[in-house]
Amino acid sequence: MTARSRNLFAVSLLPVLITLASCASSSGADSRDLIRAVEGGDVGSVEEIVSGSVNVDSRDDEGRTALHLAVDGGDLQVAAALLDAGADPDITDRNGRSALHYAVMGCSPDMIAMILAAGVDVAITDDDERTALQLADAAGCEDARPIIESSLPEFVPAE
Repeated sequence: MTARSRNLFAVSLLPVLITLASCASSSGADSRDLIRAVEGGDVGSVEEIVSGSVNVDSRDDEGRTALHLAVDGGDLQVAAALLDAGADPDITDRNGRSALHYAVMGCSPDMIAMILAAGVDVAITDDDERTALQLADAAGCEDARPIIESSLPEFVPAE
């Protein structure tokens, strides 16, 4: 093989190598990449990462999931993308707080409603034995109470 034919062969392989490199980088994402994308508010990257092999419910060192971080950051779009990808709103961090606790701490009515619509268990208590509703009252988040109460089943006394 001459030097010219080797160069032509190498040039013809270039598109294949570029394609392989891009596949490796997108499929090589890990939970740290998911956390970075969430913290950066990059919805497209979050959707791409969770569509791969990364566990949408993987945790950071403090036991927080990507959903906890998105809710804590007040990012409705990222939180919605994570919920669409199957994020579990009932998972608690190392302090026993669910995504609803984080939504209440941020006092965001839209976030609270979205987490409730995802089916979060409103009875989850944190390490201080507070439900999200109790935490809302303690934090002075007046908007949370009617939203959370409207999601509770109606109490019908026994006859």
